[in-house]
Parts: sequence; structure tokens; C-alpha cells
Amino acid sequence: MKNNKNSPSNKGAPKWATASIKQSLDDMQRLREVMHVSRAGIAALRGVPKIVEVLQKYGDGTPQEYSVDLERATKEADFAQREVTEEFPVLHSWITVALWSHLEFCVRNFLIAQLKNDPSSWKLDSVLRVNVKLADFFAMKSEERSTFVIEQLEKDKLSGKTGIDRFEALLEVFAFSGHVPKSVKDKIYEFQQIRNLIAHNSSRFDRRFKKSCPWVKGKHGLYISVTPQMLNTYFAATELYILILICRIGEKYNIDMSSVLTDIARGAEELASKKSKKRKPAPHKDKAHTRKTG
Repeated sequence: MKNNKNSPSNKGAPKWATASIKQSLDDMQRLREVMHVSRAGIAALRGVPKIVEVLQKYGDGTPQEYSVDLERATKEADFAQREVTEEFPVLHSWITVALWSHLEFCVRNFLIAQLKNDPSSWKLDSVLRVNVKLADFFAMKSEERSTFVIEQLEKDKLSGKTGIDRFEALLEVFAFSGHVPKSVKDKIYEFQQIRNLIAHNSSRFDRRFKKSCPWVKGKHGLYISVTPQMLNTYFAATELYILILICRIGEKYNIDMSSVLTDIARGAEELASKKSKKRKPAPHKDKAHTRKTG
């Protein structure tokens, strides 16, 4: 008798089980590269006025043309200097929101693939309890059915859940939940709260955020900036959590993930040490974390 293509007795995990995760990791790497290139590009604008001045002196353009170019270059250079001084608050806010979206997509898309490719998933209690009109359900295409079920499970399972618990509640349905190191769990919780503040309160520090993340310094009504250090830890925590998910998939298919688990433990320790350093009193960091609006 041939083994079922989804059987854990097969050697290695099926491609569909890791394809969506690989895509998410590629998307996150591209996001990181866009961040680095954008920082460099903005910083480079500070030198453009000098270039225009040299061209004005030795070029063949008219004084009026160079005057307009220099005025525009100076304004852009001033703006760039402000962004560099304040550690790219606008860029980092966009990157934070995008990174959270990639993490959500990674987990959701993996579970959609699980339903599409593993028939036994449709027999799970939580899946069987999903309410849907049969006529509507059978009118959907295969992928639409899987997506619909995951969306309904999100409605049923995620109410009141925050941080890592949002993902673990969904993964638990399919027996892919498990232990998450405290440093990873704490950092992803902070990451989500910062993302929500950016998306829903225009990055302004408020009472709800202060209650959720009392360790993040700031004053009510001020603009909270995501510093490079903060963003680096959000990337690190996200990547560690995805590695944890990969390990769970590997273990299901009897793959030895011990070396990866060792790397995760080491990464979690490094994340915890960065967290403790951040909490040390450092008055000069207040300006990096918050600034007045306007």
C-alpha cells in the first residue's frame, strides 16, 4: 500500500506545507531591503544642494534654472535631515504596519494551504462547526472554501486575543500550536500594540497604549516613533516565530529539527537581552521615542 502524500511517515514535509511560509520570508526580506535602501536614499538627499552649487558654478545652465533647482534641493535636504535626526519615523511606521501584515498573512496562508491539501483537516471539530449555507459553500471554488473557513475561524477564535495568542488560537485548531519563548511572545505583543497605535491612532501615544505597554516611554498625545532598534527587534521576533512554526511542521513529518530549535533558543535569549537593555533608564532616548506633532 502506498503512503498518503500527507502522511507523517513520508520523508520530509510536502512542498505545499512550507511554500507559503517561504513566500512570506521572501516578502519580509524584500521589506527589509526596501527599508535599508529608503534610509540610504533619504540620507543621500542631504548632499544634493552641494552638487547643485557646483553645477551652478561650472555648468552651462541659466542662473534662474539653478536657483529653482537649489531651492528645491535645499528644501528636500532639510526634510531629509529631519527624517535622519528623528530616525525615519514615517518610513518606520509604514514598515511596522507592513511587517505585521506579512506575519498575519504567513499564518493564515499556511492554514489555507493545510485545508486545501490535507483532507483530514476538514474533519476537525472546529472546522465542522463552521456555519455556512451549503448552497453558498458548494458554489465556491476549492481555494475560496479554504479561505472562507479560515476567515470564519478567525471570527470565532480571535475575539479578545492579542499578540501571539491570535496566531496560536488558530494554529491550535490544526494541532500546530505549542510553546513560544517569553521574549518572543512579549516582543510580538508590543509589536502588535505599536502597529495598532500607528494604524488606528496616527501614531499618537494614548491611555490604552500606555496601559498595554507601560515599558515604552512616552506622553499622552505625543507622536511615538519606531526607532531602528525597536524595528530590528520586531523583525527578529517575527522571524523567530516563523522558525518556530517551521519546526512544528517539520516535527509533524518526523524531521529532526533539533539544530533549528537550538538556534531559536539562542535567538530568544538575544531578544531578551535587548529587551532588558532597552528598559534601563536612558533619558536621552525619550526624544527618539516621542516627538511633538506638527
